[in-house]
Amino acid sequence: MVCEGIALVAFSQMHVLSLAIGIMLVFSLFVQMAEGATYGVVPFINKSLGGRRRDCRRWR
Repeated sequence: MVCEGIALVAFSQMHVLSLAIGIMLVFSLFVQMAEGATYGVVPFINKSLGGRRRDCRRWR
C-alpha cells in the first residue's frame, strides 16, 4: 500500500499526459496486487468466505 501511495503522489505531480498514463498504470498494478493478496488470505482466515455464494432467499 505504500507503493500505491508513492504512485499516487507521483501521478499528482505529472504534467505530461503520457507519463501520467504510465504512472496510473503502475498505480493500478499495485492496487490489483493488493486486492489479490486480500482475496488470497481470506479463505485461510474464515473458511465460510471461500468463494461460496450465499442463498439469497434467506435474506428476504
